[in-house]
Amino acid sequence: AWLGVCALILVMVVKRRDNPYPEDPPAVQWATFEQLRLKTRDQLEIGAWYIPGRADKPVVILMHGHGGNRG
Repeated sequence: AWLGVCALILVMVVKRRDNPYPEDPPAVQWATFEQLRLKTRDQLEIGAWYIPGRADKPVVILMHGHGGNRG
């Protein structure tokens, strides 16, 4: 029973609740976003936006929390 409950909790936490949906990038004057789909080792796809940077500037990665979205 303990193993079954642990497996159920694991599936509930890890499994995607909704189908992927498009998240349009914000409209800003200072950049053009490129939309990407990144595929994980377990074949899940993660939506991403990419803005090419400059070699002399730092890199910034913004991520949302569990259950959130980029919007």
